[in-house]
Amino acid sequence: MSSSQPAVPVDTELSDAMAAYVGMGRDRPEALAAHAVSRSPKELRALIDSLRSELWRVPVDARVTTVWEEWQLRRDVFAAQHPELSERALNALMMRYAWVNR
Repeated sequence: MSSSQPAVPVDTELSDAMAAYVGMGRDRPEALAAHAVSRSPKELRALIDSLRSELWRVPVDARVTTVWEEWQLRRDVFAAQHPELSERALNALMMRYAWVNR
């Protein structure tokens, strides 16, 4: 019998909303309504903003020397902390991070 934890299901509502909200180079609050199912657009926006703030607070080792290394470290840490996010949502959030920190 395996002792591994069951996979965390992807939160499709949150993931789709995040990709639409942050994935076009600017915040698009008008895109949230199309993805709101069990949460309101306002709730989705608050959750996405909270997750984005959390990403910005991921500690980065002072030995990291390139932007790519920092990006990869943040992505790895954040993905492990938030398995409920789809790859598409995570990529959209990371692209926004890279754009803001270029």
